[in-house]
Amino acid sequence: MPIAPTPEFTWDYILECDRGKPKNEQAIFKLKAFSSQEFIGYQNQIGRGNHNAYALLVGLKGWVNYKDKMKNPAPFNMDNEKQVTFETLNYLIEGNNSKGQNYFEELAEAIRTRNVITEDEIKNSESPDAS
Repeated sequence: MPIAPTPEFTWDYILECDRGKPKNEQAIFKLKAFSSQEFIGYQNQIGRGNHNAYALLVGLKGWVNYKDKMKNPAPFNMDNEKQVTFETLNYLIEGNNSKGQNYFEELAEAIRTRNVITEDEIKNSESPDAS
């Protein structure tokens, strides 16, 4: 049964380009859905062209096995408001490969379109219970 996510609930997202790779080669991104206030903030950014950056600032909560352009583990940092730092977002911009796959946009879209979670996701989550 689908359940509306709480702002604390995070889920794992694997980029489309990584889905066919062995698990130990996949980057895993920890994402969260918008709260209603964050969704309004997102909508306000659309006309300014900042909506993807906004989505990632508030919806990206971590990553595992994501590498920088030198193939070293990319650090993940948040600011005092518990938002991703711009320095951290730069690792995603640098991660866009020459084939035109845009990690930045793909992750922002995953955050924007997420509005339900399943009971199985709750059971398998490290996040607080959504009930």
